[in-house]
Amino acid sequence: MDQFGFPLVSKETSSIIKDVKYNPNSVRSRRALGLVKTSYRGRIPKKWFWLVEEPYKVSSKCCDKLKKQPFKDYEKKNEVSPILGIMAEESMMRTTDYLNRGGCNVFSHTKRDRSTSHPISIWLEKDIWECIEKYNIPISDIYKKGATRTGCMFCGYGCQFKDDNRLQLVYDLYPKWYNHFMNYTNNGVTYREALRKVLAVNGLYLPDEKP
Repeated sequence: MDQFGFPLVSKETSSIIKDVKYNPNSVRSRRALGLVKTSYRGRIPKKWFWLVEEPYKVSSKCCDKLKKQPFKDYEKKNEVSPILGIMAEESMMRTTDYLNRGGCNVFSHTKRDRSTSHPISIWLEKDIWECIEKYNIPISDIYKKGATRTGCMFCGYGCQFKDDNRLQLVYDLYPKWYNHFMNYTNNGVTYREALRKVLAVNGLYLPDEKP
């Protein structure tokens, strides 16, 4: 977070904000700003455009550094391909990715590309829970404690939605970690201050700042 910035709003939005802020003349940035006519959907939503002017960095680099790159390195070293538990219904980006793949499996014919399997792409969340119940599949205890998604404990993606409980869950179950990551900084601004402003857009509050 200190080097690359805070993960705010969504992976796609934070990635575009970073480009517009630090490389405004790139094709991607010009598309995002509407300076180039295109069907490309990577525009910064109006309600989040103010993040471009904030003094701290916003980016999705944490996903690359902590998740994507380690897996790619492992796959290359061991000559294996991944099986990913991603559902198309989870976001518009994942729906688009599924449609572009044309199915659950992608087979590479060159060393440059990646073969991947997405066996539950077409499942809905209710299908997952029905399968767990039917076959009595063991699941992580964090779901039984109220989590609807798992991922990085500090991630801010999606916390601006009213039905998202990730910050409340961390605050209730792991208060020391909560206070620890709220004090992470970028360019002199704390993660707490950045999250507070993002939540305020939808009239929400941090769990320890609720009126």
